[in-house]
Amino acid sequence: MALDGEAIVGFVIADNSISCIFALFVLPGYESRGIGSALLCFAVEWMWDNGHELLWLETRQGTRAETFYRRKGWRAERTNKNGLVYFERARI
Repeated sequence: MALDGEAIVGFVIADNSISCIFALFVLPGYESRGIGSALLCFAVEWMWDNGHELLWLETRQGTRAETFYRRKGWRAERTNKNGLVYFERARI
């Protein structure tokens, strides 16, 4: 979780049981400050430390989140009929 004083301004949820980054959110007023990148890095490293070799996540097609994950090196594997993009990232 990311804090500004005592206020939560961002968080990430990673599901260790299924190797998934489940959620990553940053409040609009705190975007473009590296908070999302830091949260994602923390979650990915935590999953690597727990022995996972392949991580996945889903996000809506055509969103800023899709662009964010692509820039961070996640590979889009497929898009379903509901417009969700399934991304994977292998441990290097």
